[in-house]
Amino acid sequence: MEDSRLKLRLYFKTVLIMLIPAFLLMFIGYLLLPKTEPYYNNISAEEAKVLIDQYSNQLLIIDVRTPEEYAQGHIPNAVLIPLDELEDRLNEVSNLARNKDYILVVCRSGSRSVTASEIIAKAKHPNVMNLEEGMLGWKYDVETID
Repeated sequence: MEDSRLKLRLYFKTVLIMLIPAFLLMFIGYLLLPKTEPYYNNISAEEAKVLIDQYSNQLLIIDVRTPEEYAQGHIPNAVLIPLDELEDRLNEVSNLARNKDYILVVCRSGSRSVTASEIIAKAKHPNVMNLEEGMLGWKYDVETID
């Protein structure tokens, strides 16, 4: 009887000695895993047009160009939030996006909107989309400001 208890204790000690380093290695591995970047989608002008036509009530369009560029021609219903103001206006973005399912981010060529899409996605907004070619690729209706 005493012999079986001793064997059982030895077994549990052996298991513990093996499990502790295994859990330690798993924890260190977890810490070393690369952190995933905020996620957004790149979409074409054609895909954006379909999105606007089918989901306009559920879509927030953010134009991150300068006020001068915006005045020359922007997608109808787009809200102007220049890239250099975006981080300071993330609360405004959250308020505007409150009842929206999608956020489309637009600039002139698709470059500034990549940066803006990353910023907005990092702020935990789902369904962020970047207009790949920006307004240069937009062949549809625009509004101007005189």
